[in-house]
Amino acid sequence: MPKYSIPTQVQNGFKFIITLNTDELNVLSNIIKKAKIGQGIKYIVEENFTKFSDFDKNKFEQIIIALFSMANIYLDSKNNLEQFILDFSESFECFFQDTSSAELDKLKSCLTKLLPNFNSIILTTKTRELFTENPKNMLETRIVSDIRIVFDDEINAKAQSAIIIHNLKIDYFNDFDKKSFFVSLDLSDLKKLQKVIERAIEKDNSIRSNNLQLNFVDLI
Repeated sequence: MPKYSIPTQVQNGFKFIITLNTDELNVLSNIIKKAKIGQGIKYIVEENFTKFSDFDKNKFEQIIIALFSMANIYLDSKNNLEQFILDFSESFECFFQDTSSAELDKLKSCLTKLLPNFNSIILTTKTRELFTENPKNMLETRIVSDIRIVFDDEINAKAQSAIIIHNLKIDYFNDFDKKSFFVSLDLSDLKKLQKVIERAIEKDNSIRSNNLQLNFVDLI
């Protein structure tokens, strides 16, 4: 029985890793080693996919997704690297039974090369877990502004009144479900919101400048 559950959607990423030659594996290992804490999948892909002449962007992205997925599994395992690689390879064989023994040996060899350089990815994974340990976590936000005419009794009159409405939309995760929140704002509301945000930025800057011994992480 497999010790770890490996998502089907990352199979291709590991299959691509198995096909890497020595030079490509060294490049990938170096990319992982140099990644800074907080750099996510999209950032690493955008910054590095051109370093593989025989890989398109999608192929490289599948590899990085697989590695981040494995980082999550490794964090939960609490095992040393050698034992983890053994258990992970056996689990991979159970989940993807079309894997040949040669491919399995190559996977172990690749993981032995890559995992010692996983520190930044593991710390990024830990950071993201801490950041998202809340009921609601923001994904995206935007403001759509429009003008609404306030018609008087003379609808065809050229001089009419109008208001400007700014609709704030916030997309967020709520217990892993994507939801949206809408609120209408006028100019005074925007200014209030601006002051609150500016004050929060000032707090952030103050905390960073007064705690020089800490390495603050920005998730990107």
